[in-house]
Amino acid sequence: MNNSLLIFDNSPWLTLVGIVVGLLYAWLLYSSKGPWTKTMGYALSTSRVILVALLFVLLLGPILRQIENNTEKPTFVIAVDNSASVSEVMDSLSVSQVLEGLTDLQGAIVDNNYETTIRTFNSQPNDLAGLEFNHESTDLNKLLRDIQNEFEGRNLAGVILVSDGIYNLGASPTFNSYGFELFTVGIGDTIPHKDVSLKSLRYNRISYQGNKFPVIAEIANEGYDGEVVRVTARKDGAVVASEQLTLSAGNRLESVEFLLEAEEEGIQRYEITTTPLEGELTTKNNTQQAYVDIVEGKENILLLAPSPHPDIKAISGAIESNENYKLELFIPGVSEKNLADIQKEKFDLVIFHQVPDLSGRLTPAFQHYMNEEVSTLIVVGKQTHLRNFNTLNPVLQIKTNRFDADNVTGVFNTVFSHFTLTEELQSLFSELPPITVPFGEIEYKGEVEPLLYQKFGNVETSNPLLVFRDESGIKSAVLLGEGTWRWRLHEYFQDEDRTKFNELISKVVQFLSSKEDKRKFKVYPLRNEVSTTDGVVFEAELYDDLYERVYENEIVLNITNSEEKQTQYTFVTNQNSSQYTINNLEEGVYRYTATTNYNAERYQVSGEFLVREQQLEGVNLTADHNVLRELSSSTNGTFVKAQDLDLLQNELDARNYQGLIHSSESYLPLINLKYLFFLLLLIVSLEWFARKYSGAY
Repeated sequence: MNNSLLIFDNSPWLTLVGIVVGLLYAWLLYSSKGPWTKTMGYALSTSRVILVALLFVLLLGPILRQIENNTEKPTFVIAVDNSASVSEVMDSLSVSQVLEGLTDLQGAIVDNNYETTIRTFNSQPNDLAGLEFNHESTDLNKLLRDIQNEFEGRNLAGVILVSDGIYNLGASPTFNSYGFELFTVGIGDTIPHKDVSLKSLRYNRISYQGNKFPVIAEIANEGYDGEVVRVTARKDGAVVASEQLTLSAGNRLESVEFLLEAEEEGIQRYEITTTPLEGELTTKNNTQQAYVDIVEGKENILLLAPSPHPDIKAISGAIESNENYKLELFIPGVSEKNLADIQKEKFDLVIFHQVPDLSGRLTPAFQHYMNEEVSTLIVVGKQTHLRNFNTLNPVLQIKTNRFDADNVTGVFNTVFSHFTLTEELQSLFSELPPITVPFGEIEYKGEVEPLLYQKFGNVETSNPLLVFRDESGIKSAVLLGEGTWRWRLHEYFQDEDRTKFNELISKVVQFLSSKEDKRKFKVYPLRNEVSTTDGVVFEAELYDDLYERVYENEIVLNITNSEEKQTQYTFVTNQNSSQYTINNLEEGVYRYTATTNYNAERYQVSGEFLVREQQLEGVNLTADHNVLRELSSSTNGTFVKAQDLDLLQNELDARNYQGLIHSSESYLPLINLKYLFFLLLLIVSLEWFARKYSGAY
């Protein structure tokens, strides 16, 4: 629906002047008798009046205001849980019947003059026919939140969620409010079947050569009380450990622990299985793989602090979550060790939390490690002695007479080059609570690179929050604030997880503690462990003698699986892309070798990575429709079972969803209208033709 209105900068009554001028002009031109009939004279006079009046109006510069109203139909999103847990308990005929019923429901919704669209965990299919239930995990909360974000501001009538109610990733969907009505359709079987499942494996991802490491298998059973099951650990097909377990009643989670030898260096695969019992629903959940990275030794990290602080717990927790690091913590009066004895040990990185401190107790230790030329991370806080800090640290100084504090948040530096952070972590910084930083002018002592800048309220500044310096292989960093424990707590409150905070600390520690790699040719996977559903992304770097980046070189990448089958890939890097992705790799440990030729010299690097299959869907196969009922109840929706889709159709028919009117307004000068030009041209042409036809000039 369109509405138009003509707007004049001057009084619209001036158009009467144009009409009068047109009448006067026509009277002067056609008042005397000419070679035309009286009727023709009236017609010519009228055309001249219209022509002059229109031209006069156009000179007034009128503007055409157009209002266009479009009605957006209500939209229903059919969100289908296409995870493998559905196909494990439903045969192909039952799945087809469910999809046919949903297709009929979709058609009925469209007949009611509504729009529909389909969403699954990994796609946006055009129709429901042939939909495959093979997704390796279920995150219902993410599916619903993605729909919420996608349809924000649109006329979303509701979401029809088709699911068995089982989720094995993310937070419970019942913990969040989504802002739309949820109509849930329960599929799957809510009656437990006889089954023995290997619920999970608990083990350290990294072990050290020559040590023994535990692998704990957690086993659940349904309907096999008192039965005996054998749990076996294999490596390269050979049995390395085996235990018998008598299953207890009450569906209790039971465990079997193996103590295995860490012999060969590198990523080692151990297969843990339970012997199948007669009558099990499925045997796919009887096997899981444990991948352990056997390494030679740990990197030593020292954390010095003048007193206990929540930040210390947060930072040390993040460091200790990585088995590559061994952390030594020293707090005067708290730690049992003597500082003099600690200083005799060799450390790859020293973290100073508010050191040099106001008490001066740890200032000698600060000077000691600065003279040792060891990599350092300094966390500045209210206990920091700023004068000593400014004098002794190699990164920056804070020009201030006292510790005046500001509360700031972090802004990620998108051109930071030392290492990469995941997009999820980059976007998280804007959501994190503020931390306390000293107020003052920041002056760098050399070439530095900030990872985070300070943001005061909504104002982004050039002051660093976390800054790095790499001078002759000695790496230093300064975190200009205390209160990072709030970041860790915030992430746990939002996602019940700490992986992003741990990633930040781990990347900082890894960069600072690692020795400088001066190889001219590097090829490495961005992640050493990926899922079978993800691609393995390789980064390639080639440098000349001046250690400047070189591009346009052909790189040959050979991938070898555990069965010694080799596949070769060839790619060329350029300034816009130095990465290469390999998809569709099966589960297993892979070795890679990359080669290239530059300046008549051959370069070669090698390494290994792990592709892991997510074994989440076979662990729990008993549908949980209570989750779906709770979702519908809390959002003014309705729960039905798959065989009762007609009830849902009746419910939707009874609700009168209205279209949403969107109005758009535009302003167009009347003189810009093309059809008006052609109208004037037509009037002039007709008048000219009539005069010529009548024999006049």
